[in-house]
Amino acid sequence: MKDKKMLSFFCRSRKNELIYEIGVQISAEFDPQRLLHLIVDRIKTALDLSYCAILLKEGNDLIIRAVTEYPEDIIGKKIALGQGISGRCALEKKVINVGDVRLDPDYIRSGIQDIRSEIACPVISEGSLLGVLTVESKNENAFSEDDIRLLSILSLQVAVGMRNARMYAEIEKLAITDPLTGLYNYRYFYQRLGAELARSQRYRHPLSIIMIDLDDFKKINDHCGHLCGDRVLREAALAIRKNIRRYDEPMILKGAEIDIVSRYGGEEFIIIQPDTPWQGALVCAERLRNMLETQIGPRSGLPCIENSPSRVTGSFGVAAFLAGETMESMIKRADTAMYQAKDQGKNRVVAL
Repeated sequence: MKDKKMLSFFCRSRKNELIYEIGVQISAEFDPQRLLHLIVDRIKTALDLSYCAILLKEGNDLIIRAVTEYPEDIIGKKIALGQGISGRCALEKKVINVGDVRLDPDYIRSGIQDIRSEIACPVISEGSLLGVLTVESKNENAFSEDDIRLLSILSLQVAVGMRNARMYAEIEKLAITDPLTGLYNYRYFYQRLGAELARSQRYRHPLSIIMIDLDDFKKINDHCGHLCGDRVLREAALAIRKNIRRYDEPMILKGAEIDIVSRYGGEEFIIIQPDTPWQGALVCAERLRNMLETQIGPRSGLPCIENSPSRVTGSFGVAAFLAGETMESMIKRADTAMYQAKDQGKNRVVAL
């Protein structure tokens, strides 16, 4: 009996050490996606719990974001709050331990055969639910009170790690984001363009940039006030961002990068278009030109002048990367093209 108590004490002490080690590793990781994969991987290897998943709360759903041993197609699956064991855990914000899932009518099959037990722990930070940490086993009544305690402690460490990662991501975002428009700033534009130029040169992929200057923007500020001018900039930035390729849209070219739009300064914007020849950039620029002309004035609440609604227009300069060209040269060509558009009457697209 004494030997069994000693063994039990040793096992608990070792698990406590492992929980501490996992906590240290979690607190040192600030990338949100890597953090999630680190959590499930360390639980699997350190605690010998194979079937582990992290679900994040997004709106009224839990979304599976990281797993071990489960089929890959389970990533991204939605579970409504209150649905299944994980959903109940999220809704009630308490640990749920089911010794035999066959007896639970709400159990949602994960694709793994012969699962018998599941434990779900809420991940809570400052009273707010961030997600759910769930572990499954092929053994009935697999999780003891000690397991519940340890996983509850781990879920607290996960909450701290996720909160720190989100705060770090917000700080990083502020460093590269223009506060008025929410677009990337001048500094980030230069970093990304340098990287895309190197990639284009190395792999001989096309690359284009589009420079945009809002026409007669000083008149808007002078006649309508700077607050109205700020509204115009925000609406223009939002419309441009919505009308370029984004990370959550399918790319025609395999491995194509997203378009990157930045506020270049004042009333100027610039777009980096990886894997895009000048013809494609011209099509995009013309679409954006038409969108600015027809939509931004009314959205910004510009007053009518001489019984006609005020328009917001832009002059566009397009430049495609030439082999061996420097970043400065490419930007200068786009800038020159944009000023040619202005000289030719504004509200038009020119490519050089």
